[in-house]
Amino acid sequence: VGPGEDVLFEDLEVNSFGTNFVLQSQDEPVQNVRIRRCVVTDAYNTEGGGGHPQGLYAEGVRGLLIEGNLFDHNGWNAEVEGAGPNIFNHNIYIATGNSGVTVRGNILARGSSHGLQLRCGGVIENNIVVRNAVGLLLGGGTPDPATHTNGVTGAIRGNVLLEGTDIAPGVPRGIGIDIENIGYRGATVQGNILANKISDADGQSIRLGASGYGVGVGCTLVYVTSNVIYNWRGPVWLDRPDANTFLRFNRFDSNIFQEPSSSFRGPMLGRPDLAFFTVIFGRGNRWFSSGNPSIS
Repeated sequence: VGPGEDVLFEDLEVNSFGTNFVLQSQDEPVQNVRIRRCVVTDAYNTEGGGGHPQGLYAEGVRGLLIEGNLFDHNGWNAEVEGAGPNIFNHNIYIATGNSGVTVRGNILARGSSHGLQLRCGGVIENNIVVRNAVGLLLGGGTPDPATHTNGVTGAIRGNVLLEGTDIAPGVPRGIGIDIENIGYRGATVQGNILANKISDADGQSIRLGASGYGVGVGCTLVYVTSNVIYNWRGPVWLDRPDANTFLRFNRFDSNIFQEPSSSFRGPMLGRPDLAFFTVIFGRGNRWFSSGNPSIS
């Protein structure tokens, strides 16, 4: 995509390409792009066939609205040899070098790995996210000195995440919401429902990342409130910060965590072995587990 502005893609059906939508500006950013009411399915490629397939890939966009679409089964094709699911392929991959992104009112189903990666930060609201190995990623990646020097900011609110699964046999996931590279402007996770994970792995319902690949600056001022987590059979997880990251001033308020299955005996809250209240504060949360009455 060359320099331009006010671009609308609406009421389209796009399927079975290597990547179904590519919004990538090589020179000046493209501005104010809207993708609405499209059906985007079955993107795939074989190993060595030229890149990682995505339902949508965006880089270099200022002002991007993705609204009211269906993204289903992108990044893999079980019927084609060499086109199976892997960690690199997703329904939607929004890279770090974008800004002003809103993903609203979509159905994001059965991606190879993530339902949505929103690495640049932005707003994720009122989506239905079904059978993805990782439902939603906000942040992640090395801070971009041109656009997000100190991490990113954003909101995840009003989404329904169901039936978290694995990428493939031997590649377990089952992660609901993953938060990384959140700087001093913070982020909000509010009013979401996560329910009925089908993966047998102990993937987290909500993770605040501060170590490992892609965590950037860690997590600061993340406010997690009024969410319902039911039968996810995995903990809320707080990473141990490494030498270059932080996990500080984060808060959990008025959430409901219910684990009705007696088969889940792990902790409902997993945390690094350090002073707990230096990294998280909270009040008014409700915890229930049939298999393990403790939360940590």
